[in-house]
Amino acid sequence: MFILSLSIHDILTWIAIVLCFTVITLMSRFFRVLRKRHKATWMTLGEPTAVYNFSAAIQWKVNRFLWRRDYKQLADPMLDRLGVAIKILMVAIVLTLLLVGAFWTEGE
Repeated sequence: MFILSLSIHDILTWIAIVLCFTVITLMSRFFRVLRKRHKATWMTLGEPTAVYNFSAAIQWKVNRFLWRRDYKQLADPMLDRLGVAIKILMVAIVLTLLLVGAFWTEGE
């Protein structure tokens, strides 16, 4: 079976990839809710989208907005759920990538 032939490094790499796509999807929803329900905040953040218009300056603003939990001030349950989920997945990505590095060996 294909799965059985994968190394732990390969499996962790695929997990990291899936987590990244999941975060992109959740960020897209987060930005859509901001744009539709809280346009002024969305504009203050630089009108971010998950793929386009996501410069380093906008990314900095968005990350600060998420990690300082500024979205809580908007009192929007959807943003609360998405914000928490995004942060949990971001931490999971970092931990998974650290594990990928720990299991990486020359020649793979």
